[in-house]
Amino acid sequence: MTEPDPKRPNWEEGRPFGKIAAVLVAAIIYALLRLWSATWRIDKSEIGRLEAARATGRPIIGIVWHGSYAPLFYLISGQPALVVTSYSFRGSVIARFCRWFGYRAMQVERGNHGGRRAIREELSHPNALVAIAPDGPLGPRHEAKPGAAALAAEFGALLIPISANSNRKKIVTSRWDKMELPLPTARVTLRVGEAFEIPQDASPEEAKALVENALNALI
Repeated sequence: MTEPDPKRPNWEEGRPFGKIAAVLVAAIIYALLRLWSATWRIDKSEIGRLEAARATGRPIIGIVWHGSYAPLFYLISGQPALVVTSYSFRGSVIARFCRWFGYRAMQVERGNHGGRRAIREELSHPNALVAIAPDGPLGPRHEAKPGAAALAAEFGALLIPISANSNRKKIVTSRWDKMELPLPTARVTLRVGEAFEIPQDASPEEAKALVENALNALI
């Protein structure tokens, strides 16, 4: 299991009891996700599109609607995607189970645009892979904010839409994103769309439409 990079902010540093609590909570979530997902009947035949995009050596931005991300921890586990979390107990928990699923995680302090800087730094490297929910962190649901498209245009990154569809699922209607959770024994399909670029001359409205259309096509 990957440990935090000592050169990066780590909320657990100097908080021994906080670290123990974060490890326990992360372990429970990780175990539950593993056990739950082990019952699914999974189709991952479209993951080749993600692998083909990564083979180009260009930076990749994986885009996913916020309400669809939970099953993806398992479905694309092992991909070295960067996940940015907050410098907090919650962020520490998320960072830990992300690493256990094979992702890279970075904690950033709130209110100083640290997350955006971390993503920009990552995208400056060839073959980078970052994950962004364009309608996050608080919606509106299925309405893309400009960040992912702007970053793709700036760094010449490919955008690749990703989703998870299931024939039996629980929709958490109390959440703004209507999070979808596949039920045990559900048939779960990993959906990966074709990689695409944001034209340099695209208007913000055109870029927004490209992102939304690509993600909605997977629903």
